[in-house]
Amino acid sequence: MNIKFKARNQITIPEEISKAFKLKEGDILDIKIENGVMIIQPMDLVKREIKELDEELKNFKTKDYKKYNSGDELMNDILK
Repeated sequence: MNIKFKARNQITIPEEISKAFKLKEGDILDIKIENGVMIIQPMDLVKREIKELDEELKNFKTKDYKKYNSGDELMNDILK
């Protein structure tokens, strides 16, 4: 699907896309560049991704890793 880049850096999101994502006037969209590709997504999706990442972090187990009491202790272990 092609859209036209207009004056003042504006684009119009096609109706079928705005309906599919249930976008309405005033919604905030997140825009970023990843690997040279422009990605635009509704903030609700961004919030969902953050929640999923947060859950992954909560489930991450650190018991298999050695714990250090100081940076010096870590550096001594690295430099062995």
